[in-house]
Amino acid sequence: RAKLAQAGDEQAAAILDIILRDEVGHVALGNTWYRWLCDQQQLDAIALYPELAEDYRAPRLRGPFNIPARLAAGFHAEEIDYLQRQAQS
Repeated sequence: RAKLAQAGDEQAAAILDIILRDEVGHVALGNTWYRWLCDQQQLDAIALYPELAEDYRAPRLRGPFNIPARLAAGFHAEEIDYLQRQAQS
């Protein structure tokens, strides 16, 4: 986004702002439902994630991560720490 704005393409930068806002909303909804389902089954949502990622062969994580956006989407610091450790391994 910053590169587009720096290059003078404010329209493209504005479009990326809209996409980011929408994605934060989508991730927040997913986090809400994931945590709700874990709570219903008395599962630790944070501890369960690595197991699910392995079972379902989730792609390897790559950084850098947009930490403010992840926090806005409801990620806990522990989850962000996990993501960053996975990206470094």
